[in-house]
Formats: sequence, structure tokens, C-alpha cells
Amino acid sequence: MASRFVFCMDHGGTIRRTPLWGGEGPPIGAGRRGTGISAIPLPGGHTLLAFLSDRKTSEGAVTQAFAVLDDKPAVPLSEEGSGATFVALSPWKGGALAMYIDARSALTPVHARTVGVTPEGKLELGPDAVLFVGDAGESRMGGALAIGADGPAFALLPASKDMSAFGMAAIRIDQAPRDDMPAVWSLYPNGLSPAPIAATQGVSPIHVARVRPTAREPGSPLALELGQLDAEGRFQPRCLAVEGKSFKHVAVEADRDGSLWIAYTTGAGTFIEQRAVGP
Repeated sequence: MASRFVFCMDHGGTIRRTPLWGGEGPPIGAGRRGTGISAIPLPGGHTLLAFLSDRKTSEGAVTQAFAVLDDKPAVPLSEEGSGATFVALSPWKGGALAMYIDARSALTPVHARTVGVTPEGKLELGPDAVLFVGDAGESRMGGALAIGADGPAFALLPASKDMSAFGMAAIRIDQAPRDDMPAVWSLYPNGLSPAPIAATQGVSPIHVARVRPTAREPGSPLALELGQLDAEGRFQPRCLAVEGKSFKHVAVEADRDGSLWIAYTTGAGTFIEQRAVGP
């Protein structure tokens, strides 16, 4: 959901923008079937959509990130020569912040750039910054944008720190995205793929919901863990909300009364819970 619209991808990859009050929305994008989408409101009543789509290049078929302002034609969000396996948006300083991950067999670059709207109503893309380069990844690798009420922002990436350690890297984004930012690590007991993660945007403190193994032993149960990020990007665990054998998706929102709403999908179904936030 974004502003007055709901964005939905069908089984064939077509994305439609439908008014909340109903009716049929026109197709505004052709995404890669089964991949995630992200949509946010922008000032002036605009909406911004980001999605992944396959494109043929001189190097063969490449999955790239694209952006759509309202119902205008899609424009490339990822730079030429860069692929994208995950994309996320967040409102940011009167415009938007876009983050995308390019998981490869040898390395995993994390990109970010600002997005705005010109007086003529066109998308304006800021410089593409390679915030961080992680170890080898796979196409299921996801991430999250975590943003406080007044900044800073963090790109969150569950990834391998080295050959023997796996965890969540929090990469800081200040006034504008910059290349080669340091990461603050919060290690998991063991590796996990996929490793769903989500974070709140526009509120302080920043709340994070992440899935991790409960122990180092292979086959250990998984837990949906809730915690907070401090101003330096350090993760402060609060509680293990639920344990299970598998998690496919997680989302988190903070409401105006200060509670947390978490949604998660397991092999048994999709669940939503409200959690009070203590001092």
C-alpha cells in the first residue's frame, strides 16, 4: 500500500495500481514473477513503485531494478551493468531512498540512491552509491531499509561476515548515500538462507524484526527476534517473538500509539500480531 493505492503483482508478473476504494487498476509494470515489490507515497500525492524485471543485455538475461512514478513508464533504477536481486524504498528527506542488492556468486554489492520528482513531474535519480560489498550471495538474499524519525538511515543485510561468521550488517546512510561505508555487525549463531528481515521507517527508536537460528547446531529451530538499532547501528535484542522450523517472510510496523505490528509467514500460514513496546 502507498497513499491511496494498493500495488499487486499477479501470477504472470504484471503489476497493477488499484485505488483503495476499488475498481480495476491499469498495469504499470511487468516484473519478474514471484519477486518482491516496494511502493511508497511521495509529496504532492505521487506514488513510487520499485520492482525487479528481466532484461536482455549483451551479457544475456539480467535481472534489474526499475521505478515507476504514478502510472508513468518504468525507468531503470539500477545502473547499467549492475543487476538486482532485491529492491526496497523508503520516504527520505522530501523524496525517497532506494536500496537494491545485487547478489552474485562471488560478491554481493549493496547499492543506494536518492529519488525525487522534478517540477515537471519526472523522476530524478541521485548518484548510485555502492554502500557495501559483502561476500558471495544468492538470489534469495534480501535486506531492509531502517530509518529513524530524524535520521540516520541504515541498510540492513543478513550475510556472511567471513568464512566462519554470519549475521546482520547495518550500513549507515547519512545525508546522501556514499561508497564504501563501514558495517556494524550483529552475529547470528549460524548461517541461514533465506534470512528474512524487516525494519520500521520514520519512527525512533528503529525496530528490527529478523529471523535467525536459535543455536549453532545444524537443524536448530529458528526464531523471529525483535530488537532495536541505536544511533550507531548496534542491534539491541529485546525478545524472541516466536520459534518455528521455517520463515519465508516478515514485516514490521510501528503504529501511532507506539505498539509494534509484526506479520510473518511460516509453513503453517501467515500470522499477524500486535506487541506492546516496553521502556
